[in-house]
Amino acid sequence: MLALAIVSGCGIRDFEVHSVAIEGLDGLGSEEATVTVALGIHNPNPYKVTVIGDHMGLWISGDSIGTISFGQGITLPAKEAEQVAMSAKLDMQRVNAALNKNLLGIFIQGLEIGVEGTVTGKAWGTQRTIEVHHTERISLVQ
Repeated sequence: MLALAIVSGCGIRDFEVHSVAIEGLDGLGSEEATVTVALGIHNPNPYKVTVIGDHMGLWISGDSIGTISFGQGITLPAKEAEQVAMSAKLDMQRVNAALNKNLLGIFIQGLEIGVEGTVTGKAWGTQRTIEVHHTERISLVQ
């Protein structure tokens, strides 16, 4: 009971997104492709937090290209950073439209990828929904 009171008083602190990386792409050429995105997340809480829900979108250069999800039951260890593989369903018409807007700029400056939405976490009987907003530029030229 004392632990619950302490946790309830402090609340669940926001996760911190440190990185976004594209790890795999399947189904290119089909209407809906899937991409695996590794999200680098830090849990600043002194206890593990279980993800019980999420609602997030994936963006390229400010244009929505699909939805992305943790999947249920992912647990983030206490006070640690973790790479979490997320699956995204892409709308290839939207992807192509976003890429065609500024193809030269993308090859020169890199591809700006964003993840935005909400994640609901639960710990010690307390749950909290937080917002995630992260944008990162990924170089297409090695």
